Amino acid sequence: MKTRKIILLAAIALFAVIYAVQTVLASKSSVKTFKLEDTIDLIEINSKENGKITLAKNGDEWTVNGENADSSRVEYLKKALLSIKTLGVSTNGNDEATNERYGLTENKIIEVSASAGGKSLRSLTIGKDTATGQQNYVRIDGSSEVYIATGSLQDRFSIKADDLKKTEPKETLEAKPEEKPVADL
Repeated sequence: MKTRKIILLAAIALFAVIYAVQTVLASKSSVKTFKLEDTIDLIEINSKENGKITLAKNGDEWTVNGENADSSRVEYLKKALLSIKTLGVSTNGNDEATNERYGLTENKIIEVSASAGGKSLRSLTIGKDTATGQQNYVRIDGSSEVYIATGSLQDRFSIKADDLKKTEPKETLEAKPEEKPVADL
């Protein structure tokens, strides 16, 4: 009976160690946020569909391919680059099969780069949407790891230069009171 008790106590101790190890490993979150300081002064977006877009900050104003840009729209893009939240690594590899599976082929990707004062701060390669449509497969800063990033980056950066240009408010033509047609009653 003494041997039986020793085996039982050893099994309990083994299960306690396994439980402790699993608890420690489970507490490690795979969520990671890639953050930058708020100093971006140049954003370049390049895709097969929309071509190359260059957003440059001149003083307090942004330009898109040399023309005045809508600063609020550019700040929206900038905010996405300053903090990229990833839910985990989907895979690690840069081979043709991996690129095809995650929409990271040359004709499907959106490449985004951010810099400040000529120094590269962030490079982002955006692939296809995940099944939920709210995340994308991305590579960050030239890594071979394919992350699942939140924030619909594909939708944000699938943009045309014309959509970023500053538009002047249109005047509405309103009829003067004496010119308004009178309704027949």
